[in-house]
Amino acid sequence: MTSPEAAVTEAFRLERGRAVATLVRMLGDIDAAEEAVQDAFVRALEVWPRDGVPPNAAGWIVTTAKNRAIDVVRREGSRQSRYEGAARLGAGVRNLTRRRASRSALISRSRTTSCALCSPAATRRWGWRARWR
Repeated sequence: MTSPEAAVTEAFRLERGRAVATLVRMLGDIDAAEEAVQDAFVRALEVWPRDGVPPNAAGWIVTTAKNRAIDVVRREGSRQSRYEGAARLGAGVRNLTRRRASRSALISRSRTTSCALCSPAATRRWGWRARWR
């Protein structure tokens, strides 16, 4: 009986090329396929010592790599939708900030105007002419 580490090493040596080729056919991207196969072998080093070496090591590697590639594709798709949602939210915050700024400027102007109309000292200070009749 071989150790799990030796089984992973042997599977890597014998099956890595086939696993990458299978995933390249499925994904159409060699970099993503190689990354997924590497992750599958790392996962094998974690799982096989605990659960034992599977009867079909090559099939286990290909299946795990395929599942990993599907997870990455899903994550990238959801990332794009999250970016789009954040952009929409950012635009809404910018519009809200602009509205608040214009509202606060309007309130500030109205306060200044009401002070000027109510206080003759304020009109002299700011140089406004108030009509008092």
